[in-house]
Amino acid sequence: MVFRQPNRNRENFFRLQGIPAEKVYSLTQVHSRDVFALGNPGNAAPDTLPSPASFAREGDGMVSFSGEIFLAVTVADCLPVFLLDTENGCFALLHSGWKGTGIAANALEVMHKAGSRLEAIAAVLGPCIQGCCYRVDQQRAEDFVKMFGSADYSSENYPLGDVIRHDDSGWYINLQAANAKMLAAMGVRHIAYCTDCTFTDTRLGSFRREGAQSYTRMIAVTGLL
Repeated sequence: MVFRQPNRNRENFFRLQGIPAEKVYSLTQVHSRDVFALGNPGNAAPDTLPSPASFAREGDGMVSFSGEIFLAVTVADCLPVFLLDTENGCFALLHSGWKGTGIAANALEVMHKAGSRLEAIAAVLGPCIQGCCYRVDQQRAEDFVKMFGSADYSSENYPLGDVIRHDDSGWYINLQAANAKMLAAMGVRHIAYCTDCTFTDTRLGSFRREGAQSYTRMIAVTGLL
C-alpha cells in the first residue's frame, strides 16, 4: 500500500482554514478525465473510506458522497470546477485543463447515476487562465473546438462567449466557456464563475507567467464545515 508524504504547507493552510488535514482527499493529477467516487450514496459513514494518506490514485476529479470529508486539487492556470447537488449534498471537485476538458461531464454522470438531478446541481468555475491570454497553436485550437465549441447553446444558459477566439495575434482557448457550455448542455442551470485571470493577476499562480521551474501551485478545497 502506498502512503502519501505529509506536505507542511498544505497542512498549515488547512489549519488556518479550520479544515482537518486528516480528512482531505487529493489525487496525483495527470491531466486526465478520470473521476473517483468516495463513499456510497445513502451511506456517509467515514469508516467505509480509505484514509486520505493511503488514497493513492492518478486522476483529476473526485465526487464525495460523504459529508465528513474534504476534496482538494491543485491548479496553476488550469480550471478548478466545483459541483454541488443542492438537494442531497453530494459534491465534486475537478481539475480541468485543455487535455482534461470533458471531466465535468464525467463527474456529472457519476452524480446522476447515484441519483442526482442535473437541474439541482450548482457549479462554480474558479480562476484560471482566461480566454484573453490562453494562446495556443492553430492545430490545438481546431482540435479543441471540434470537441467542445461547435454545438449551439442559448445565451440564456451560456453567457461566457466563444470557446475559441482568433485574431491577428493568434488562437486562444477559453476553458471556462468550454466547461460552461458542457454543463449547460447536460442540464446544469446554476453556473457561477470567477473572472480573475491567473496569467494577468499576480496574486494568483500561473505556470505560463512564472515558468516551469518556479510557478506557484494554488490549492482548491471543498467540503462541508
